[in-house]
Amino acid sequence: MSGPVTSFYSGREDSFSASHRGSMPDAQTDARTMVDLFSKRNFSKIELVALAGAHTIGRQLDGTDMDSTAGVWDNKFYTETSGNSAPGSVAADTFMAQARETGEEWRTVGKTQKSFMRAFLPAMEKLSQLGNNKSGLVDCSAVVKSYAHKAKVQRVLVKGRRC
Repeated sequence: MSGPVTSFYSGREDSFSASHRGSMPDAQTDARTMVDLFSKRNFSKIELVALAGAHTIGRQLDGTDMDSTAGVWDNKFYTETSGNSAPGSVAADTFMAQARETGEEWRTVGKTQKSFMRAFLPAMEKLSQLGNNKSGLVDCSAVVKSYAHKAKVQRVLVKGRRC
C-alpha cells in the first residue's frame, strides 16, 4: 500500500466516550451538510475534498475497493467518482463530486497527482491536530518518516517522551 508520509504528533489524550451523534458525516451525507460540518471546524471546501481523497486506498465493508487502483495512493479516486466509474463509491463522495457547492473543488484537487498531494498533506495535518493544543504534543514526525517504509517500527524517545 502506498501513500503520503505526514507529520505525526504524539500525546493526544484518549477519550472514554464516543463523539456525539452527527459530529462526523456518514456515507449518505449530502455535500451541503459536509461543507457545514467541516466549516464549523474551520476547514475549507478544498480541505474537505482533499481529505475525501484518502478513500483512494479505501474499501467498502464488503471489500469492494473505492477506486480501480486498489492500495495505490493516486488521484484516480476523484476522476472515477465524478465519472461514476469507481467500483465502490460512497454516496457522500459522489454528492461532493457532483454538487454545485464542491464540484469545482473536486475537479481542482483531483486534476493531477500533484494537486491532490498539495491539498491533502496540509489538510491531513490540520485534521490530526483538531481539538488538541499542538504545544502540548510531541513532534514525532522525524521518527515516523524515517521508518515509513519499514515494516516494524520501534518506540523511541524524543525530548524524553515516547513516540
